[in-house]
Amino acid sequence: PIIDTPLTISVVTPEQLHEQAVTSLHDALINVPEAQTHADEDSQQGDNFYIRGFSAYNDVYLDGIRNPGHYKQDSFNMQSLEVLVGPSGATFGRGSTGGVINLVTQSPQLDPITAGTVMFGTDATKRFTGDLDMPIGPDAAFRVNFVGHDAGFAGRDVVEFSRFGIAPA
Repeated sequence: PIIDTPLTISVVTPEQLHEQAVTSLHDALINVPEAQTHADEDSQQGDNFYIRGFSAYNDVYLDGIRNPGHYKQDSFNMQSLEVLVGPSGATFGRGSTGGVINLVTQSPQLDPITAGTVMFGTDATKRFTGDLDMPIGPDAAFRVNFVGHDAGFAGRDVVEFSRFGIAPA
């Protein structure tokens, strides 16, 4: 429970993620004043995160389990984002002085969901997401989220950025 956690916790809610059309972990962290991000100009792959000025490169978690993947993380399956500010060893037993970034993924629910988004933008940006949740029994459900994203970059003719993903649960 949050009340028992000896750290400051900032939570980015599903409503904030939806209202701001967040498409990546980088975009979601803009809502957290203690956290900063920058691109991979310092030879590390993927986005780099800092909490209170300390690198959180190895302190990204997915549903409370360390996520060692260093890549641009899309938010299509993100329910909420938690940033724990303070020594991560207080809760996770290891990590940096700055804190922890924990992505909370969407989980199956007993209420059916059929939702999707379509987004178009400058530089030929095209994005679609889908969220399907179906009960498969009185106490069980199946949920699948998916994304397709294709875009160019402003001022650059031959640079493209494409990604897709699927997350069954």
